[in-house]
Amino acid sequence: MFVAILLVCNMETNSCEVSSHRHPLKTEEACYYQLGIGMNYFEDKGYEVPVYRCFQLIEDYEKT
Repeated sequence: MFVAILLVCNMETNSCEVSSHRHPLKTEEACYYQLGIGMNYFEDKGYEVPVYRCFQLIEDYEKT
């Protein structure tokens, strides 16, 4: 399982925040796909995304 994480920055206010996909992703390919969607979304709104990563979870996440 993977988690997509982006650092989203507003250059006008010199502030950044972390944004992540709401659900763990099953494959690394799906994670990078979601990163692309997230980057396009935030950049279209005028934000910068200087850092973006897919992290693999050590333990599998199972919905209960």
